[in-house]
Formats: sequence, structure tokens, C-alpha cells
Amino acid sequence: MVVTINTDPDKAFESILDRMNNLICLCKGGPIDYINPVGLKMLGYKGSAEIAGKNITDFLHPDYSDFAEITLHELAAEQSLVSLKLITAVNNVLDVEMWVSELPHINCFMIEVRDITSHIRAAKTLRSREQWLEGVINTVADGIISIDDQGDIRSVNPAAEQIFGFSSSEMIGKNLRTLVPEDAPVEVVAAKPWQNKEQSDWVRELDTLQELTGRRKGGDEFVMEMAVRELQHGEQMSFTGIVRDITERKRIEEQIRTMAHFDSVTTLPNRNLLADRLEEAIKRSHRGHHKFALLYVDLNKFKPINDELGHDAGDKALLFVAGQMKDCVRETDTVARVGGDEFVVLLENVPDLDSVKQVAEKLLGKIAEPIEFSSGPRSLGAAMGIALHPEHGETRDELMTSADKAMYAAKETGESCFRISVQS
Repeated sequence: MVVTINTDPDKAFESILDRMNNLICLCKGGPIDYINPVGLKMLGYKGSAEIAGKNITDFLHPDYSDFAEITLHELAAEQSLVSLKLITAVNNVLDVEMWVSELPHINCFMIEVRDITSHIRAAKTLRSREQWLEGVINTVADGIISIDDQGDIRSVNPAAEQIFGFSSSEMIGKNLRTLVPEDAPVEVVAAKPWQNKEQSDWVRELDTLQELTGRRKGGDEFVMEMAVRELQHGEQMSFTGIVRDITERKRIEEQIRTMAHFDSVTTLPNRNLLADRLEEAIKRSHRGHHKFALLYVDLNKFKPINDELGHDAGDKALLFVAGQMKDCVRETDTVARVGGDEFVVLLENVPDLDSVKQVAEKLLGKIAEPIEFSSGPRSLGAAMGIALHPEHGETRDELMTSADKAMYAAKETGESCFRISVQS
């Protein structure tokens, strides 16, 4: 045991955790109470004293700082792996996947982290562990429905009653179609769906978790996961369906996706999403033999607004700039916020440099328009660097570097202007 756990689990449990090959830590929602030796090694620490008082969120990469706002309880309820980046003690960046489980019997959360490079090797072991966790910890929260060979419901557990809003007496004897919308695919809900080979395919497909639409007693529809297991009792066949309401999980997934790809202030794509779109633009450029341009924009006079008028005024200025820039480009182009007062514009399929210059002039003009504040109007300016693909770089990093250098050349003039990258 590396750290004494407040919940004082037995020695057998401690021994299991100490021998696990992934980072395992236990906490009650705050500082880490326990971390196993593999976890210490993964994060670059030699002893438990070095992480005393730290939260797991203290190791998050800056790109994922907003992720700390999601509680462990929400992550445990989501019950899926989340991709993140962690920073080690020596500032190495680790691409990892995290799994959070609630352990009510010891009143804490278990956080498991693994390096995704070992994903293929560990996939089978992880899936077995997930099934064990689902069976031991979370089964009570899942709806369990037994179905006979006619597709009629024979028994339900309390969780299924809560999920669908029907009492057991209202469900028992009814067909499975009672629990799904009337316009659901016939092959999923029809009575006796397994009487021939073609119709029995749905049973085999539902042997793994499938997302379906469920219907509550009041008629409300919701997203659920359903897995069906076939049971043979002598000559009789029956099925057990495990159902989970994943409405909240879907909400959290969308929240996580938004935080990972979009700026929280302007809702523009962030650096991560820009990188993906830039890679796709390079591929399209190679296939279609056309150019695209990258415009790196650094705002002038933003810091005084933020410092003198406050962060709300700073956010208002950023939102104004974001809107102005989006008005200057096509829907197929990308405007991203990549830093505090830094933006990048990706202009795809441009005919020549002159057309890019026209957009650049328009952008500078729109950014310079006055912004109304309670203390009076203020105006911003911008330094802009322009790089073309493939003239100024073949790769994503080369293009970003070229545009960044050109932006600094424009910034040195002290004026609101743009500069073109030097031919590579």
C-alpha cells in the first residue's frame, strides 16, 4: 500500500490494487487518498509523499483544464472511457484513457488511467474488468427484463420499473413493443422475431450493447442501451434484456466533446479541432491540387480592455472579434481561437495570393470597428501572418510556424497590418 486509505479496505483488496498494471487511484472527490505503484511510476514520482494533497485533475494537460469542472460522480455515471492528456512530473505529455467507477461499499471513487499505446494489448483484460464492474457495482441501476419465446415480458426488476415508468404488473404479459415507440423498426420489436434465420439476426446483434429509443409510460422517448442474452432451458428458449437509460450520459458526452473541441468563450473551434481540420485540408489539397491559406491573427489593444474594464469586457471583445471574423469568411472556412487573444483562419481552396490578401484586408477592417462598452467605444487592431500551402509549408506544423513568424513580423511594425510568410 502506497498511501493509507481512509476507507481502510482489507489487505486482499489492497494487494489487488497494488498489482494492477494501470494507474489506479482512490479518492472521495478531492485529493488522492491512494495511488498504486504503477500510477506513481506513470506520473514520474518516486514516492507517495510527492503527490500528497494533489487531485487527479492537477495532472491534466492545459488543453483539458475545463474537464476538471465535471465531477467524478458524473464521470462514474457515464461509464465509458474518456481520452485525455496528462502531464508527468518531468513535463512529459501522456495520451491516456480514464475510467471512473463509484465504489459505494467503501464510499469513494476508483479512477483508472492507462496509456492508449497499450490499448490493443489490454483491450480484452479491460473489457473483462468493465463487465465485472458493471455486474458487481452497477447492476442495481440497470433494468433487467426477461422475455419468453413469444416476445412477451415475464419479469422486470425495480430499476426497469423506474426507467420506463410502468409497474411490474403493467409490464408483465405485455410484448416488448410496449417499451419502444410505435414507429420503431419492426424487426426489433415484432412478436416471435426469432422464428426464422432472417428475423433472428436482431437477437445476435443485440448480444452486444445497442443504442435504441425507449418509451416511458407517459409517452416520452429517451435513449437507452439494451443487450439481450439468450437462455436455453431444456427445449424452451427465453431472453434476458439488460436496459440502461443513457440520457444523462449522452448529455455529458456532448459536454465533453464540446470542451475538447470548442473554445468556451467564443464557441469557435479550439486548437485541437483546428489541428484536425488543418490535416484534412492538407489531404484535400493534395487530392485536388489546390491551395489553401492559414492566417494567424494576434489582437492589438486587447490587454488594456481586459485589464481596465474587466474580464467580462474582455470576453465581450473576444465575442465581437469572433463574430466579425466569421462574417468575413465562407461557411467552408474555419475561424479558431488558439490562445488568449490569438485566432487562426483557415481559408480553403483559394485561387491565388491576391484573393487571400483581400480577405486579410477585410478581416483587419472588421476587427478595427469600434466596440461599445459602458465607458465608451474602444477599438482593436491586429497583426496578421499569412502562410500558403504548399509554398510556405507542407505539414501542419510547418504552416503554423510560417504563419506565426509572419504574424510577429507584422507585430513589429506596431501597426494593424499583415505580412506574408517568406518562401520556404
